[in-house]
Amino acid sequence: MKNKKKIREGISESAISPLTYIVFVDSFNCIDRSRGYLKMLFPSETPDTIRTWYKSLINSPKYTSEKEKLQAVSSRFSNNPSLKALINSLQKLVSMSYIETQKDSHEDDVQSMIQKISNFVKRRLTDQDDTILQNFLSELNSATEKISDKLDDDIAKLATPENESETNSESKISERVKNKLRKKIKEIVRTHLMTKR
Repeated sequence: MKNKKKIREGISESAISPLTYIVFVDSFNCIDRSRGYLKMLFPSETPDTIRTWYKSLINSPKYTSEKEKLQAVSSRFSNNPSLKALINSLQKLVSMSYIETQKDSHEDDVQSMIQKISNFVKRRLTDQDDTILQNFLSELNSATEKISDKLDDDIAKLATPENESETNSESKISERVKNKLRKKIKEIVRTHLMTKR
């Protein structure tokens, strides 16, 4: 279906969607109005607007007692060069125009990038991190739903009608940028695999 929201639909497919891992590790930064990864992903949004996406978490009775644990998680993942590069690649992909008939393919590329970031985060979570994530899963999923809706809307706005002039050149430019992003992502993953050895 042409207008279905793919990013949003991905949340219902598993208990923890790939996007939720990004939402989790950036939660305290966003609530604290610090410049985190979601601010990188949505540069035109204010810290106050991003904070409202976490309203369910902020209002949770558990938040006050567990706040320091969330802060520790966000602090550990903050300013990670490789994670920054991955989020930056996602932002470029999300803000890229595409031919309307290639919408499904473009959304698949975005979902694939989110999955790569999710895998990067998951490999670095401790058992205690997993416990905190499960403890706030409902509240984090609420934030994830808002963010995925925002992603879907932003992506939909960048669709270019196929009959517009310069369609072919735009398609070639977009494909070249995507290829560069894929190459960069592979280099990031390869560098971390070598580092782990």
